[in-house]
Amino acid sequence: MRQIRTFLDAELIEGKELQLDERAAAHVVRVLRRRVGDRIHVFNGRGTEAEVELVAVERRGACRALIETVAMVNRESPVRIELIQALRAARRWTGWCRRRPNSV
Repeated sequence: MRQIRTFLDAELIEGKELQLDERAAAHVVRVLRRRVGDRIHVFNGRGTEAEVELVAVERRGACRALIETVAMVNRESPVRIELIQALRAARRWTGWCRRRPNSV
């Protein structure tokens, strides 16, 4: 089964019950059609990820979940990436800039 992950800006402490924000709850309930007892993963963007069990799901999209396990996860890519942008030839570039001054 596919692992469902959603962002929640909160401290993730094992055993704590939390309320999913309106947008995340609506996505989990309406789009993914999760019900009470289903498990999803919640992360907070600070390296912490938790597996939670949905304990209350309301029709309007409100959703409460109980944190079961918490883990520190490093999802940063080990590959170093450099972004390089090439510019057009000088003659063509200046002409292009004169014709489209709002685009630069």
